[in-house]
Amino acid sequence: MNNQLSMKLALVCLSLIFFASCKREHEHITPSKQGNTQSGPAEKIILGRKLENPYTVENMKIAFSNIASSSNSRISSDDSPVRLTHLYLRFLPKDWTEYDILKSDTTLKLYQIPLDYEIITYGNSYQDPDIPEDNPTWQYVAIKYDYNFNKNIRHEILAELYLPESDSSIEGEVANLRIHGKGFIDALVDEAMILTKNYDDTLQTNNTNRAAWNPNGTVKVYDTRLGKLIPLQGVRMRARRWFDVNEAVTDQNGWYQTAGFKRPANYSLVFETGGFDIRSGTFGQAMIDGPKQKSSWNVDLWDGVNRFYAHVFRGAWRYHYGYIGGLSRPILGFKLKYAAYDKSGSVQGLNIGTWSVFSINPNIFIYRFDEAVELDSDEIFSTTCHETCHTTHYIKMNAGPVQYLQVNEFIRESWPVAVEWYITSLEYRDRGIRDYGTGNYQIYASYPLDRAYQYWPIECKKEYSSIFINLVDNFNESLEWQSSSYPNDAVTGYSLSGIESNFLKHVYGQTSLKEQLKKNKPHNVTDEQIDLLMKSY
Repeated sequence: MNNQLSMKLALVCLSLIFFASCKREHEHITPSKQGNTQSGPAEKIILGRKLENPYTVENMKIAFSNIASSSNSRISSDDSPVRLTHLYLRFLPKDWTEYDILKSDTTLKLYQIPLDYEIITYGNSYQDPDIPEDNPTWQYVAIKYDYNFNKNIRHEILAELYLPESDSSIEGEVANLRIHGKGFIDALVDEAMILTKNYDDTLQTNNTNRAAWNPNGTVKVYDTRLGKLIPLQGVRMRARRWFDVNEAVTDQNGWYQTAGFKRPANYSLVFETGGFDIRSGTFGQAMIDGPKQKSSWNVDLWDGVNRFYAHVFRGAWRYHYGYIGGLSRPILGFKLKYAAYDKSGSVQGLNIGTWSVFSINPNIFIYRFDEAVELDSDEIFSTTCHETCHTTHYIKMNAGPVQYLQVNEFIRESWPVAVEWYITSLEYRDRGIRDYGTGNYQIYASYPLDRAYQYWPIECKKEYSSIFINLVDNFNESLEWQSSSYPNDAVTGYSLSGIESNFLKHVYGQTSLKEQLKKNKPHNVTDEQIDLLMKSY
């Protein structure tokens, strides 16, 4: 049995859900919108008429015959490069396990919409009307004709294709031929477009419109804490010309640019990376289907569900790829799946975030609302980090259900409280709030963001405690607030990365934590100080 399969079987055995609960005052911040906007509630994609496919081998043969017989052509039917190069097909996973198997093949650039239909309304999701809402819908893709795809998943070949723009075998006299002022490939595709009445996809006669271009743009999201748009790094951007798809990933400035086309392209944004993806609820890929155009697509996510998806993505991206001060990455050998719910967790008796280690279901659940109040951007980011931390903690316990189940709830939740505070503080200090996450930084937000969780009396903290924050900060609540109701925290000098790498796997409760703290204490910390701090917990 390989290691990845062993890991997945172990995860299935651990059928527990741990959730983070928080109540807080909240101040709603309304953004001032300018420029391009993508906002509002989730929108269903609405399809129009089915288009006649210009790229079928049959239509391309006719198109070649037409240009070969034109008055200024010097080619014959023997020069035809038209042949089967690609297959247009669709998959229908029988369940979400098969859906995950299908998506694990990263060669497949899957779409939930058919690629040969007119799009009337762009949006976030599409469900085939013949498929129940809770089931995977058809997944559409074009692949090279000889690609060895997973044939165990139900599939249908919709068309045999010839894609001349991707045909590197065109050479010699044919490649250099000019027909009506156009190169051979341009003339062939134009003829196929005219033949199938897709006139909007023909090249214009002026040189400007016939020039190659690179789909590009920037992606930004409005941050309610910062009060401004910020770049969204790491999202997958797609530009599609019928069956030909080019991709790029946004950089630290939110900028992207794909390989080029000569004709308009259908844009889309996918909240996905190699290490994780964001689900639109329990299942289904969080994405935005954008316009078809021959110009930049700049996306500003001001509000609504798309902004929510973006901030879940931000938290996950930083934990997976950004600077996190030496903490471990949440790598399990398969993609983590974040279920981003456009609703309140309190409706289901949960709260703003939960965590599960089922490998066949979403592993992390994030909710947009706490009861009727929408979470602020840093709260969504922070909650995402908290729930992701359960995964790294599980890995540190040798990725074993037995070991992890022995950790009491106090440790299981206090550790992610500290990690979310630390990573979120790094993020917002990097973005200009220099005292973010300190004991004196007061905001209307869920713990531990408000004043670094240093103002809550001991009896209010319970399992979601500030113990690990107290080990690394230099803030003594008991002295600051002049009250014995707060922890007497004279301990400082530990680091979260040091705790995680050196002894977290040996900590199962308060007693073993105290033992490990003494064994691994910094030179300026005494056993008496540790005893005094731990007495509060």
